[in-house]
Amino acid sequence: MFEAGKANVIEQHWVEWMTYFNLNLWFDTWKTTVIELGFACEKTAVDVEVQGELVFLPGQKERIINVDKTDGTLDDTTGSTGGRPPMVFTAPDVAGGTTSVNKCGYKTTIICGSTVAGEPIPPHFQFKSTAKTNEGQRISVDWFGLCPRIRGKFGHAHTKTFPVTFGMNEKGGMNSIELQK
Repeated sequence: MFEAGKANVIEQHWVEWMTYFNLNLWFDTWKTTVIELGFACEKTAVDVEVQGELVFLPGQKERIINVDKTDGTLDDTTGSTGGRPPMVFTAPDVAGGTTSVNKCGYKTTIICGSTVAGEPIPPHFQFKSTAKTNEGQRISVDWFGLCPRIRGKFGHAHTKTFPVTFGMNEKGGMNSIELQK
C-alpha cells in the first residue's frame, strides 16, 4: 500500500486551464503580439521552406527571450517554490530513513533563459540583503569574475560577450525594481 504526498492545488489549476480554447487563445495572442511588435510576419506562399505560421524577420530571433527563475538554497529545505514540487511515495509499513540537513536561512533567486535563436541568456543571481541602503550592501564579487562569459547578440548588431549579473534586495527575489534593472 502506497501513499502519495499532498495534492498540488496549483498544478491542478494549470491542468484545468489547459483547454483547447485557452491554448489557442494564448498562441493566437502571442502570434498577434509578435507581428504587431515587428518581430515577424505571417507566412506566405513564397515561404515554403518555413515551418509554422510565422516568418521571423532577420535578426529578430535574437531579440526575443524566455527567462524563468528558480530558488537556490544552501540547505535544500525550501524546495516547495517554483515549478512542480516533487511527489514523494512512501510505504507506511516499511521503515524509512531520515535526511538531516543544516538549516541556513540563506537563499538566492537564479534567473536563466534563452533567446528564440537558441542563445543562452547570461544567468542573473538575486541575493538577500538586510542592508537599508545600497552603500550598506556587501558581497564578494570574486566568484562572478571566475564565471564564464556568455556569447550572444541579444539585440546588438554583432555577437558580444556578457557577464553573469547579480543584484540584492530584502527578500533575495525578483520584484518590479529588480526586473526593470
